[in-house]
Amino acid sequence: VTKYLIEPGILGIFGAPLKVLSARMLTDYFFKYRSGKTSRATRGSVAPAKGMQTLVIGLEKWLKEKGVEFKMSTAFSLEDDRLRVDLPNAKYDALIVATDAHAAADIFAPVNSHLSAQLRHVTYRSLSSVTVASDTPGSLKGFGCLFPPDQEFSAYGVLFNPYIFKNSGPSFTETWILPTVNPSDDEVLAMVTKDRARLYGKSEPFHHSLITRWTHALPLYDSVLEKVVH
Repeated sequence: VTKYLIEPGILGIFGAPLKVLSARMLTDYFFKYRSGKTSRATRGSVAPAKGMQTLVIGLEKWLKEKGVEFKMSTAFSLEDDRLRVDLPNAKYDALIVATDAHAAADIFAPVNSHLSAQLRHVTYRSLSSVTVASDTPGSLKGFGCLFPPDQEFSAYGVLFNPYIFKNSGPSFTETWILPTVNPSDDEVLAMVTKDRARLYGKSEPFHHSLITRWTHALPLYDSVLEKVVH
C-alpha cells in the first residue's frame, strides 16, 4: 500500500519523496487543515471547465466585486512591527502580502532575526510541466496516473486534461510533471516520449508541446518548514 498508493500520492501532492517530508506537516495537511465537513453536493472530484485558469480568473473577478484590489510587485517593509507599503492614498481594512519564504526572510530581518533565519533555510522543489497534444486520445482514460518511485519513470505522473476539464480544447492533451528544470527542451521531450511509450505500451505521437519550468514550484514540507509553521 505504501509503495504503490501512498508514496505516488505524496509525490503528486507535495512534489517530494515521502522519506524527506515531515510527519507532522503531513498529518496537519490531511487531518488538521482539511478536517472541515463538506456537504454531499461538494464531495468527489470537481474541476473548472477549460482548465485551472478559469478558476483563477473567476476567483479574481469575485474578489474584485467584493472590493479587493490586487497590487503586483509592490514595495513594502516592516518598521517597528508595522507594515510600510508603497501605496499612496490607498485605503484598506486589511492587507495580505503574498510572497515566498526567502523574500519574507528579507522583510522580517529588521524586526525578527530568528524568524528571518528560519525562513531563509526553507527549501523549494523545482518542477517542470510538459503539456503535449495529439489528435487522438491515448488508450487510457481517467484523471491521470502517478508512478511509484521504484518503477523509475522520469515523471512523477501525468494528467489527462480532457477527462478533468470540460471543453479544454480541440486536441487531446496530457500534462506530465517532472522533478527537474535543468535538462534542455530536447532532453525533457525525450524523457516524456520514453515515459509515454512505457505507459501506453507503444509509441504514441504528439504534434505539439509546451514546457514550463518552475524553479521554486513548491516549498519542501520538511522539518525546517515545520519549525517555521509551529
